[in-house]
Amino acid sequence: HLCYSRIMRIFTFVAMLTIIIGLASVFVFSVFSSYGIFKNPTIHKIVLSILVVMPILLIITHLVGYSSYSKINSLMYTGTVIWFGWFLYVFCASVILGFLYFFIKQAPQSILTSICLSMMSLVTLLVGYAIWNASHPVVTTMKVTIPSLSPLWHDKKIVLFSDTHLGLVRGEKFTERVVELVNTQNPDLVLMAGDMIDGPTIPYETFSAPFKNIKSTYGTYYTPGNHEWYNVTPDKFITVMKHLTKALIDEKFVVNGTQIIGINYGVENEDATQARLTQTGFDKTIP
Repeated sequence: HLCYSRIMRIFTFVAMLTIIIGLASVFVFSVFSSYGIFKNPTIHKIVLSILVVMPILLIITHLVGYSSYSKINSLMYTGTVIWFGWFLYVFCASVILGFLYFFIKQAPQSILTSICLSMMSLVTLLVGYAIWNASHPVVTTMKVTIPSLSPLWHDKKIVLFSDTHLGLVRGEKFTERVVELVNTQNPDLVLMAGDMIDGPTIPYETFSAPFKNIKSTYGTYYTPGNHEWYNVTPDKFITVMKHLTKALIDEKFVVNGTQIIGINYGVENEDATQARLTQTGFDKTIP
């Protein structure tokens, strides 16, 4: 049943992605042709080849990554997803250019081409910034004031982070940067709130190993998010994290007279979640 479900999910993903990229490609190509970008036969062929080859590579590398990990496939997948992100921006730009064309279509061809190329340059700059931004996490600081907390928490620092999404794009080097950023904060307590990995198969121990270097007075606590369970073999990753952190999966741990509770991800109603919270031993009289 699980195998059939996974196959259907993969088939649906491939079908939907193919249809979406295909329709978007036709639209983008039509708009850019109106602006005179593809008049050169060579450029015309190159663009068509890219629009056909890149989606195929994106799907193949994604599917291969689900069953096994290799550095070559990881690099190819990274290249295709960067292209896909760029293409999504190009599609949005094409929508703007499409509307604009009705008002300026009488303009000289040279002006139309210049407008289109300027929009493409802007898109490329935005994507470049997005790639840089995704690789440089930002620290946001807030002060927590809860009268019921123990005085032992006075002037203490808690670092919470999530969504590292280790996978075919992000690996051990990214984990090392995150750990370095966490340690720079000199935390008294560290909370990892899930989505540490994505769907594909990865070398879990290697990619997660830097987490053991997190320095915290009262320890590091981890709870899975929904993306852990999108993974092919989530139990392997959870096992690794149990050796590197204090994993709280529907469990409670008390630190300085304060309950730290990790609730596992689940698609359920509020009553079911409340029941699991109760099963952890949650005590409303304790912070």
